[in-house]
Amino acid sequence: MWLFGQGPAGKSLQVQELYLENGPMKYSGCQWIPYNESSCLTPFAVQGVTVPSQSIVPVSIDTSSQGIYFATDQQYRFDIVTDKGWFGGRDISYPPPGLAMTEYTISVDYGQSNATRLTLTLANMATTPVTLVSLTLKDVTPYLNSTSYSFPMSNPTINQPLATAQATLDTLSSGFYFEHQHTYSLTIISSNGPNSTSALNY
Repeated sequence: MWLFGQGPAGKSLQVQELYLENGPMKYSGCQWIPYNESSCLTPFAVQGVTVPSQSIVPVSIDTSSQGIYFATDQQYRFDIVTDKGWFGGRDISYPPPGLAMTEYTISVDYGQSNATRLTLTLANMATTPVTLVSLTLKDVTPYLNSTSYSFPMSNPTINQPLATAQATLDTLSSGFYFEHQHTYSLTIISSNGPNSTSALNY
């Protein structure tokens, strides 16, 4: 996995261990709690990995030592132990999507009465450059029988793993618009990796 250092300039973290929350327990009936995972889970030791602030660094482990193998279309959660503290809940999927949404805003375009402008922050979850190919939106509010709208896109291209970039979609000419208190499904189709799907609320 790729880790991004977000601390103050000049600071760094040394990665020491990774815990796989989905991993096998040390004994039956074991119930681990955060910050005390070693009582139930066996860590994967990490050596020689330092993550400086504002840098992206890869961390690799071999899960076969615990008889663990990643299965297609499954989700996994890792917790990270460093010399500065414990960081929990890093979710990964296998295989990883090409692009994933990290933030979004929905707004009304100038001179319009309905919200048609969607601005996304996308992260490259792959190890190679990835380009946004298209976006699909569908209103999934309960009791509505809505259709999907697909919008071709040709940018951005994000070259570096975990790097982010913004993409803006204006649905004005399509007849699609966002309504308050509705929930929408967003499918992100990229040039590499599986699609990723997120929920949007407005």
